[in-house]
Amino acid sequence: MSRSKFLLSLACLTGLFLTLTTAAETPTTTPAIAEDQTRYLAKIELHTEGEIADLFERASQLLDEESSFAFGEPIAFVLHGPEVKYFSKDNYREFKGIVDKAAQLDAFRVIDVRVCSTYMKLHNISPESLPPFIEIVPYGPAEERRLRSSGYVDF
Repeated sequence: MSRSKFLLSLACLTGLFLTLTTAAETPTTTPAIAEDQTRYLAKIELHTEGEIADLFERASQLLDEESSFAFGEPIAFVLHGPEVKYFSKDNYREFKGIVDKAAQLDAFRVIDVRVCSTYMKLHNISPESLPPFIEIVPYGPAEERRLRSSGYVDF
């Protein structure tokens, strides 16, 4: 091999090495809007209309503050007390504000509403009487434990 070919090969290999070394040292950039990896579970203690409305309002503020609709996992709302009846079609007129707010927040994936089947059976609430955006889970307290054990924290 001639000396010029050798030097050209050496220069190419050196350039390749420097390119790979520089690429490995270049810090990665983060997106302008970083997704929050925290997953939240609404902490419902009083099971009152006011408490649910306040929690929905807090969740709504997140939507207002975000510059995009999707900001991570929706906040899980596990309903297993008297608040379940707010979502029954029979009570829609009385609790229209709460149901409509929940539907809006669910549509934007800010919240995910789950209702306890056990509570529904005990209070004669049929699955058909609930809005279609509501997911039914077998037992609310068990669902909360499951979510917490998978990393959800109180909202």
